[in-house]
Amino acid sequence: MQNRIRLIIMLFLSSFILTSCQEIRSVEDIAIIQAAGYDYVDEKQTRGTISVPQFSRAELGAFTSEKYYTATGETLKEIHSKLQGKSSRPLVHGKLRLNIYGEELAENDISFLLDNLIRDASLGREIYLTVVEGEAKDLIEGEYSENERTSRYIGGILDNNIQENFPTTNLHNFIYAYNAEGMDGFMPLLKKSGEHVIIKGIAFFKKGKYVHSIPFSDSFVFKVMKEDFKHGNRKVHFKDQDIVIENIGSDVRYHVKGRMDDPKFLIDINVTGIVNETTRFGMPEDPKFISKVKKKFAKDIEERCTELLKEFQEENIDPIGLGNVMKSRDRRFDNKQWKEKYPSAKIDVNVNVQINETGISQ
Repeated sequence: MQNRIRLIIMLFLSSFILTSCQEIRSVEDIAIIQAAGYDYVDEKQTRGTISVPQFSRAELGAFTSEKYYTATGETLKEIHSKLQGKSSRPLVHGKLRLNIYGEELAENDISFLLDNLIRDASLGREIYLTVVEGEAKDLIEGEYSENERTSRYIGGILDNNIQENFPTTNLHNFIYAYNAEGMDGFMPLLKKSGEHVIIKGIAFFKKGKYVHSIPFSDSFVFKVMKEDFKHGNRKVHFKDQDIVIENIGSDVRYHVKGRMDDPKFLIDINVTGIVNETTRFGMPEDPKFISKVKKKFAKDIEERCTELLKEFQEENIDPIGLGNVMKSRDRRFDNKQWKEKYPSAKIDVNVNVQINETGISQ
């Protein structure tokens, strides 16, 4: 019994000693980087800009303002070292939520910046990576109508839209596509518009280079080809009226119909939706009318999916990941051969739409 008591006391003392050795720093003593942006300067130089929330000691933990630091260097370490030299408090990036790349830098290559993110174990894998039209510095330092810090404001825009029409994206997803064979990554394409930030579209990458984009209006179509999801909506024009169909559940399946020497695919998409808005009061209750709406909606999605896939093939990018699908189904998969065959691969799309509700009145 005495030995057991001694053991408990020793464990308690050990945990107390270890805990007391841990450095505890308050938010007033450190500078927490929550958004970082990078811009192209020249072939050797890159400019980094960070935003740091300022906390007041009088109002413990209360956000009062935001401060920005900018530095230029040839490497990320050099940039961060210069940024540290400008701050009166240690810069900590464990809470980083947003990485923004200027358009010109993204078009040249951001691989060296991605490499640093991958190696830093203190960073979470749910960081948003984005491209901005123009320069990242302008976006980070912009004053917006929303009374909140830049990282929270832009992060909230991305959170909301990923719940709806925009495809799922973060550091983990991009790095997976970056390293995978037969798959290319994508990011949100942002734009500063007056006192607001908008998602202009989707930026597609070939490894670390931004090579193509599609408008935000096509994000639902891309998402429906890319992942299973609920929510989101899309408009269909039928019989001189616009009908908005809300997605309450969609799923996508990929079928490989050919082999490496002659790749063929079928993308099978099922969408279950409800009508939540029309440009006219009420809708005909005739089942034939609803059937025609379903067919028109399915046809519109099929046609736009096919057009997007042709764009991807022309740019030789594979954001859907069909090469990765082929690799999992064909043991003879060869990435070099796939790159040669992909631009001419036959890809069919089949969309099935089910409308469960047409409004409360029905």
